[in-house]
Amino acid sequence: MQPARLRIRIEITPETPQDTKQGSNLEMVETEITKLLTADETRSLDAMDLILVNNAHSAIRDTLTAHFSKVSKRGHSTRDAPQR
Repeated sequence: MQPARLRIRIEITPETPQDTKQGSNLEMVETEITKLLTADETRSLDAMDLILVNNAHSAIRDTLTAHFSKVSKRGHSTRDAPQR
């Protein structure tokens, strides 16, 4: 096996373009993490699993942090809350 590149991209985006025009608190947030893998790592299921889980968790946390930072700066609106 050869060295490889792992790329994880996570986005939180408004459902429709009109959401941002109607005063929604939801703005697009994206995170991308790239990790270079050695040839040895690409041959090991356990190594790949661990790398993927650790990097995915980091990307998710970074994306959520950015999202909630933007939401808190703009203020919370109950009209953006999911209906039950």
